[in-house]
Amino acid sequence: MGILGWIATAKWSARFLGWTKLPEWARGQLQRQTGVVMARGLEFFPTREILDRARTYDELLARAEKIDAAYVTGRKISEHDIPNIRHIHRVILPDPRSKSLVSYAIGIVNSPELQGYIIRATQDAKEKYGIEVRWYPEMYHASFMVGDSVKKSGWVHIELTLPFSKPNRRPSFTVTKDRCEETVAEFAHVFEQMWKASRPPDEAYLIERESRPIIDLRDLDVSR
Repeated sequence: MGILGWIATAKWSARFLGWTKLPEWARGQLQRQTGVVMARGLEFFPTREILDRARTYDELLARAEKIDAAYVTGRKISEHDIPNIRHIHRVILPDPRSKSLVSYAIGIVNSPELQGYIIRATQDAKEKYGIEVRWYPEMYHASFMVGDSVKKSGWVHIELTLPFSKPNRRPSFTVTKDRCEETVAEFAHVFEQMWKASRPPDEAYLIERESRPIIDLRDLDVSR
């Protein structure tokens, strides 16, 4: 195995791409083997599977001291023991009561408990980690995290969550402030505006609907 093959099979291959100024041909070789598309200040991951091979969720959280996040379900908050989750200060989730969320759930055939995920993520974020949570009134179609937006080391990570998209096939990308300051600033602004338009979770509703799924898709004709 040559040096390029060794690097491509190593866990740190994506980071290696970011740290080094390789010739274009060498960078292209590594990108073809890892699946990660690299440019100055940008990491593009064609699927979530490729992202997970390149770095873990916790490794991304470790890159910043203060993170604001807008998630579609927040499942990672509930399903994983993440040491660096303490770096998340604020979380926005869609209001599980919204009609637009029901419509979105119908398109995600493998997510009949979408509402349940949001409820559990809300409770875990608040009770386990002391994260401030608000619910946005409608569904949105991109999840994102903004890390240390006021620092030179700031970044934003964005995942597209369009209706009917398969979660493990969704593309995402990370942009760093040192190369794309305007992009990081814009998403920091978007988060603040969404935060103002959001409201604290309804505690009575959380208790009432804690264990109930939003909808059973088996009872619906999702082909229409």
